[in-house]
Amino acid sequence: MISVEDGVVHLNNVCRSAGLGGEPYRSGSYEYYVTTDRVRDDAHGIGAFLLAASEMLNTEQSRDSSLRSE
Repeated sequence: MISVEDGVVHLNNVCRSAGLGGEPYRSGSYEYYVTTDRVRDDAHGIGAFLLAASEMLNTEQSRDSSLRSE
């Protein structure tokens, strides 16, 4: 979920960086991932958000460009 506070955009409810193995043991199961902590503005979520936004802009620009050339 996106929120804006004082003009700053935040990405909320991002799964905290989750790895496998280690101490305490992290199994990588579905249950592990859906119960791990959720945080705000974690780089893993922001990276995915920026990639998706970039693809949306590219699609929009391509569509606009093709409409102008018709």
